[in-house]
Amino acid sequence: MENGRRKFVANSAIPLAMGLAPSSKDSHAQSASSGLPGLTIELGHSQQPNNGRGIDYGNYYQVDCRIGARPFNGFSYTANTDGTVTLGQNGVYQAYGYAHIISPDGSDTFQIPAQVMLAIGMNYAWPGVYQYAVQSWPSPAVSTQGASNLGSISLTGTTLGWGAGVPLWLGYSKVAETQNNQTRCLQGTITILKLA
Repeated sequence: MENGRRKFVANSAIPLAMGLAPSSKDSHAQSASSGLPGLTIELGHSQQPNNGRGIDYGNYYQVDCRIGARPFNGFSYTANTDGTVTLGQNGVYQAYGYAHIISPDGSDTFQIPAQVMLAIGMNYAWPGVYQYAVQSWPSPAVSTQGASNLGSISLTGTTLGWGAGVPLWLGYSKVAETQNNQTRCLQGTITILKLA
């Protein structure tokens, strides 16, 4: 009986607690966000300003969150004319995502790992402070390399400090190539989930 209970816990209770449902051969596995309201924002969308990079703020690009945004499960938000979004409710939010770091203008010489910082937050200007932002800081550079695809960057974190009525920004550092002075671009998605 004890062995059977362990199998039951491993096979059903933990995935259900995480919001995961077992997949069937007739359908795709459900998302971890099953049932939770959220907003997915595309990075590198072709309609973003500056060849898909976003709005140029000098030392960083702010993604225009009106472009390539897809709400789901009744996520409450307002898209603002400055490219930010305003959350419709106070609560506990999680931001997560994954993006490729590319040089859309062709191969050049870059620091490795890519020195790009990605952050989403509010109350303080980009890159924000840890209480109000989810940030992904780059590891120190160890070498240089000629390439056009520079790897990837992941972002995940939960914040208790996001509230309704305050603009939420999404941006990443503006890092130039050493030869042609072109800046890198991110392609991927960031999702905001309302957990509670």
